[in-house]
Amino acid sequence: MLKLALVSVAGLLLAPLLWGRVIYGEDHRVEVAQSSALQQRVATSAATLIHKSDLHLNPTRSGEFTVSARTLRQWLESQFGDKSRRKILISPKVLEATRNGVSFCDGERFVDQPNPGMCSGFLIAPDLLVTAGHCVEVPGFCEEFRWVFDFVAGGEGPAPILEGNIYSCKRVVSNLLSMPLGLDYAIVQLDRRVANRAPVAIAEDSRLTEDDPLFVVGSPSGLPLKVAGGASVLRNTHPFYFSANLDTFQGNSGSGVYNGLTGEAEGILVRGEEDYTLNSAKNCIEAKRCGNDGCRGEDVTRLSAVPEIGLRRAFISAAEAGDVVTLEKLLRLNSWIDFYTQDGQSALLKAVQASQGASLELLLRSGADAGLRDAKGNSVYHLVRDPRLVAQLSSARGLINDLNSLGVAPLQAAAGRRDLVLVKALIAAGADKSIQDPNGESILFIFARSGDWSAVSELITLGVDPGIRNKNSESVFDLKN
Repeated sequence: MLKLALVSVAGLLLAPLLWGRVIYGEDHRVEVAQSSALQQRVATSAATLIHKSDLHLNPTRSGEFTVSARTLRQWLESQFGDKSRRKILISPKVLEATRNGVSFCDGERFVDQPNPGMCSGFLIAPDLLVTAGHCVEVPGFCEEFRWVFDFVAGGEGPAPILEGNIYSCKRVVSNLLSMPLGLDYAIVQLDRRVANRAPVAIAEDSRLTEDDPLFVVGSPSGLPLKVAGGASVLRNTHPFYFSANLDTFQGNSGSGVYNGLTGEAEGILVRGEEDYTLNSAKNCIEAKRCGNDGCRGEDVTRLSAVPEIGLRRAFISAAEAGDVVTLEKLLRLNSWIDFYTQDGQSALLKAVQASQGASLELLLRSGADAGLRDAKGNSVYHLVRDPRLVAQLSSARGLINDLNSLGVAPLQAAAGRRDLVLVKALIAAGADKSIQDPNGESILFIFARSGDWSAVSELITLGVDPGIRNKNSESVFDLKN
């Protein structure tokens, strides 16, 4: 059920649209460390949205942060009297009970863990994160909040948060919150590429059935990340979302919902049942529970319904085939032209790699960014194969000598493929003729080692310095003996 909450975090008044969640059957939530190997791998891509005022630099351990110590129990007990910290809406009956000192029932899980999280999200590309659309409606979303990876429980409290795992929002690339359509999603670009973790694979052509197992990874009630499996589809008829019996709570908004067999992301957790209810018999508050087939279910926006994701395959197929007619039709849909996922390759990068000059020209004319890099740090100059396309890439000229993640420059990559024509085209476009690899060797060494001395001679005439020596003090001519 849709619920409107007034929220204030660190004095900032917020009015986001928030949805509740519920436990179905057995409570399947576990700590990340207690989940399966597949689930742990997926969980490395999960992030929690935390207000920057709740992140504190550890004065005794450089590069580590901690979160505010307030627990879920303390949050609940502060709901009636402290409206400045009201993060989510609970029912009037539960709220009134807190006035009389009513708290969680004995045995309620995770209530003594901190709960600074506002929403959840997951990484789909080196610097792109997906979350729920209503999460980005929070005023000051990019300025006031941070995305934290590896926010997990450890020992008696949350594990320390490494400074390198805290990211800011650079911009909201695309978002929609439409109740009539049942769509609720956002694509967020982070301030930098996320290091040392792989984006999730997306089930772009979802064939999800009611027999497929599901699991979710996120921060229920703002807690450290939890994995909840044991779920399946309840309703699967709507084109834009499906419903499942996932054990989720507010704070799980934006969590990735995954196929339990493949680990592919099927959708975004966006709305569901109310979280907590008053147990009148025990005079305490507990998580709402339903049978596995009871209640309304938790709604999940299909990733295939997100326009950028749904159109990506068509964009790339047309770009790689040089099908400018289809490309023109797709461009009229005003989807994000530079969208990319795991491999970090946009339609333009795919067109360059496929040597499709017509696609490249149309995409550039339509505003596509030739300066993007893929997940391996390759620029258009690393990916180009057709020398005739080099002249079309002038808008990215500043990248022509940059190294990819393996430390290889475009000129070295072309020489490694023994493509003398492309090497010459890159030199003509401004590539550094005498660039050296970590062993101190220029591109002359690459051709010499393959026995192509005519190429060596031609490159020398183009200005490649034959006097460069490698770390063994060898010149290229020493290889001839």
